[in-house]
Amino acid sequence: MKRIIEKKLYDTDTDTEIGGNGYSTPNDFRHFYERLYRRSNGGYYLHGEGGPLSKYSVSAGTNEISGGEKIIPLTPAEARDWAADNLDADDYIKEFGAPDEDGNHVTVTTKITTAAYNMFVTDASAVDMSVEDYIGLLINSMLQRVIDINGRVTPR
Repeated sequence: MKRIIEKKLYDTDTDTEIGGNGYSTPNDFRHFYERLYRRSNGGYYLHGEGGPLSKYSVSAGTNEISGGEKIIPLTPAEARDWAADNLDADDYIKEFGAPDEDGNHVTVTTKITTAAYNMFVTDASAVDMSVEDYIGLLINSMLQRVIDINGRVTPR
């Protein structure tokens, strides 16, 4: 499915599928299936489709409904929450890294170029890390070079 939403292209044929989950089979009018995707720029969205009695139903005329599909853009936090509720642990960790159980981490959202992101994806994959963990490791390494043992920024 390909859609432009708020001047942004969402394309399930070219974007990366992270994983999915659903309910029942196509024989059940309530069936649905949702897949989490990562756009090439790092944004996330759900592609959902389902039967005429699912949340993806659409009007097909007077007093008629049919199955349908929809793309729903997500913030990184929404994508992480959806993944935690709907993906298995390995798929979640591969995309978002292990959950922070000790409270010593903060999630930061920023924009980088597509070229930089693609480089991070390639490098993270080469060392079998999530992109998020890889970028965090790079930032922490950089900061260790400019902060002394007393927590002060060292002079340049």
